[in-house]
Amino acid sequence: MATAGTDQKGADAWSGVGPSYAQSFAHLCAGAIAPLLEATAGILGPLSGRRVAGVGCGNGNLSAAAIELAADVTGVDPDAGMLSMARAAAPQADLLLGGPPDLPLPSSDVDAFLANFVVNHVGDPRAAVVELIRVCRPQGAVGVTI
Repeated sequence: MATAGTDQKGADAWSGVGPSYAQSFAHLCAGAIAPLLEATAGILGPLSGRRVAGVGCGNGNLSAAAIELAADVTGVDPDAGMLSMARAAAPQADLLLGGPPDLPLPSSDVDAFLANFVVNHVGDPRAAVVELIRVCRPQGAVGVTI
């Protein structure tokens, strides 16, 4: 299923693979979550009460970890199956279907926008990062792992 405004290279590559991802690559990507959140807090201060968004939220591990830090979390993913897994892991998060370069969020909407092993999977990484910056508030933080 195509998601309007989404880089289809990334969306198509992950469509329907949620359970396999959860049993394999998700474990590898999880190791970057704590350092990514720590670096973000190092820039912004405590994440408690901060609006934090994640693109390519996948199985919801990053969203759940940010919620544990009392952040107000929005997760975005172009695959409905991945969003279903994210809902189970992070039921308090606001989860949206979509992806870069046209995220379903207004400009300057979040304090931090995080992408854990996402930018390297899209067809136009530069456009994806520009979109993350658009959604992040001035003086906010954009954190990317590759």
